[in-house]
Amino acid sequence: MKTAICLIPNRMPGLLVLLAGAGSLHANLLVNPGFESGLLAETWNPQWVPVEAGALVTTTAARGAGYGAWVYTAGGSALESYAYLSQTVAASAGQKFSGSVFARTPPPGQWIDWVAGSYACVRIVFRNAGGAVLAMAESPHLTTASTPYGAALEVTTALAPGGTAYVEFGCLLYEPAGDPRQSVVNFDDATFEAVIPPPPVPAVYPAALGFGTDLTSTTLQIRNTGSDTLTWSIASDKPWLTPVPASGTTTTETDTVTVNLQRSGLTTPYESAVLTVTTNGGNLELPALAETLRATVPALPSEVSVAGSRLMVRRRLPNGTLDLARPHVIKGAAWSPADSGCTSDPDQRRNQFATWYRTDVRLLKDMHANTAYVFLDPGTAGTQLQASLRVLDALYLNGIMVVMTVDQDGSDTTANILPVVNAYRNHPAILMWALGNEWNLWRPDRPKYYYHHDTLAQAAAAMQANALTVKSLDSNHPVCSILGEINQPDAASVTAIVRTTCAAVDVWGANIYRGAGFYGLFDEWAAITTKPLYLSEFGTDAFRTSSWWPPVGAEDQAMQANRLTALWRDLTPHLSAVDPSQACLGGTVFEFNDEWWKTGTGSASVHDSGGYETTWNADAHPDGFANEEWFGIVGADRGRRQAYFSMQAQFAPPPTPFAVRPAVQGGTLYLSFPAELGQRYALEESGDLATWSAAPFAPLDATATELSFACPLPAAKSRFFRVSRVP
Repeated sequence: MKTAICLIPNRMPGLLVLLAGAGSLHANLLVNPGFESGLLAETWNPQWVPVEAGALVTTTAARGAGYGAWVYTAGGSALESYAYLSQTVAASAGQKFSGSVFARTPPPGQWIDWVAGSYACVRIVFRNAGGAVLAMAESPHLTTASTPYGAALEVTTALAPGGTAYVEFGCLLYEPAGDPRQSVVNFDDATFEAVIPPPPVPAVYPAALGFGTDLTSTTLQIRNTGSDTLTWSIASDKPWLTPVPASGTTTTETDTVTVNLQRSGLTTPYESAVLTVTTNGGNLELPALAETLRATVPALPSEVSVAGSRLMVRRRLPNGTLDLARPHVIKGAAWSPADSGCTSDPDQRRNQFATWYRTDVRLLKDMHANTAYVFLDPGTAGTQLQASLRVLDALYLNGIMVVMTVDQDGSDTTANILPVVNAYRNHPAILMWALGNEWNLWRPDRPKYYYHHDTLAQAAAAMQANALTVKSLDSNHPVCSILGEINQPDAASVTAIVRTTCAAVDVWGANIYRGAGFYGLFDEWAAITTKPLYLSEFGTDAFRTSSWWPPVGAEDQAMQANRLTALWRDLTPHLSAVDPSQACLGGTVFEFNDEWWKTGTGSASVHDSGGYETTWNADAHPDGFANEEWFGIVGADRGRRQAYFSMQAQFAPPPTPFAVRPAVQGGTLYLSFPAELGQRYALEESGDLATWSAAPFAPLDATATELSFACPLPAAKSRFFRVSRVP
């Protein structure tokens, strides 16, 4: 919509009436701003004190061609004096204005000198209907003689106060009392504009709320990241969730909303609601997630082993028994929970698990992830251990298993191995142990292999020793070692490490950034070994860098989503769980959430655009640059990016009919069936298909998408079983 602006001369000298339609105002409100028409009463309103002060329009006062105003104070008197040229327009409370004028003090010898203490400026005055001054703003003062035209004198007002009827723009020359000489200033090319501030912009933190199985309330913050005043209201689409307060306003302050959960209103194991924040700057929606899981977490491990190129998992069921061994496809994300302000300090990062697990674990589950790869254990002693076990419990109950790094960020911190393995080895959520992180690479920021070793051979020997240590502590889970590229520093070195030096490693992980595909990776791996390969990192960041040093660009969610989708589709034909002749176990996207501490040069409270140019492979990322603090498929606020939803679609299982599949192992009959997480199932039996009764087995709560009832082989020749959902 275009804006119509009319400046209508009023009968009062210098009064202009402003008529404007909706939209932004960026027109000069002054009539005759360059004094080309002289000092007309219907444009500039002159005020002289005493009357000997004055002004005239001359070509010698012009900043360029044309005319300018030659303004002077009174001469021959020792009284205070000023000369003031003004124009007035109609205004109202809440408006904002800016004004400017070019000014100079003439050089000596041009008729009039400059009196010390004099100044020239732009003044903007808000007046009520009776003409009384309500507020005033002035530009910086020009105070020295012989100052040529340069930058304009500029001023921007605060919001007009209540009762404002008019706003006055003026060019002022002031001389203090005590000197009978005159001061002079030249004014030219004035501007006066109504400033329409940017609209309010709502921001909500966090952008997703997790209540887990225990919380009944939590908080969120509503801020205005734009200008003006943000008016907001918040409402839930579910009756069991109530935000308090339900509305408010904010300019620069942060409003805190308490969101209360009535657990008696939850009717399904996995509940979700949508909170809608409605504002005059746009609307936001955020998910609120809660669980009512009835299953217990057994204090016994799941059993995980490597069979050929497959990772076989016998999941520990809530009743303590072991499920059938099934090939595990790793679908998930590298998870290093952090909020804005979290630094690189390991203990601070460990504490973030307890802060975020209720939200993050549920978001992972809703993405159809079944694996989380953590670079750092959540803590092994005291309150950290108690919190970490709650984190692992939540992962187990949401059907997610954990690749747990035991040497603290893969840094060969051997003192960490024993406490980590001992703390978690009997938890059923553990999938396997991880050692190292790109330890075969030499990097300028890390000029040692595996953090501490001068040669790759020394690092490999340390990796083998650490793998043997883990195996001596736990026999129920494989050991995984995380490489960088598998051909660095060269293919022969990696082949020797995998085949010989580090024979104790069961599974190999690799952080791969080759571009939009993996480009021969799986054939290269097959030439090295038959051991399984796991893509511990793959993906790209969500910031498109347009120029480097300093990195400049903008968020590009589609770029990230498209790259991740292409990579997962390139990976899936090589899954060993589907085809045992293949070697890939799956992969974890790098990474789940942004971490604002990672550039190391900026503030952990600021989302920086720093990182590094991928000189070793210009195609590693779409823009040839890795923005370290933008790799998350959710933000530090847990706002879900397009990549989250693209991976949700890729990870989603195909529709499966509800059918029971029998299998016999030893003297046990396993009745397996696809399950919905959180649903309770019961087993019934019959001898004739006409009369059914409950089988003597406790109902199962689904903590995985595949469940089994394990029962002794029936003595009767004809025995029928069926599985039913329990409300």
